[in-house]
Amino acid sequence: MSRVSTLLLVLTSWLVLIPSAAVAAIPTPSDDITAVDEPNVPSSQFVRRAILTTAIDAREPVDNYNAKEIPSDTKKLYFFTEMVNKADEYVTHRWFLNGKLVAEIVLDIGSDRWRTYSSKNLMPSLRGTWEVEVVDQQNRLLATTSFTY
Repeated sequence: MSRVSTLLLVLTSWLVLIPSAAVAAIPTPSDDITAVDEPNVPSSQFVRRAILTTAIDAREPVDNYNAKEIPSDTKKLYFFTEMVNKADEYVTHRWFLNGKLVAEIVLDIGSDRWRTYSSKNLMPSLRGTWEVEVVDQQNRLLATTSFTY
């Protein structure tokens, strides 16, 4: 028996001994991808993550406020977006308050995996229902989320 066959036989025997409940609990690669957690978000092969957050630390969101009410003492909100396979293109973040476009930020994508964000300063006069969209150069909707402030 060859060394590869022996290794395969040992691995196969080992896997049989793992209870099915334990196998089900093993995280899959997609478990570490934070998708926008809202039902109206289109699936996009280009947006790995799109997260509303109160801060960015080391190019990562510190919390997730997608589809939630933002605390009234929040002064600034960021829309973090991780893009894949869009190098040398751009996307636009569109911020809407009560259905009206209030900000449009164009963001260059520098490589095939690119983390970027836009932000909005919040104040009492801006209370209401917000929606933030990610659109590509062809104006196709890639992701969207909402929040209440």
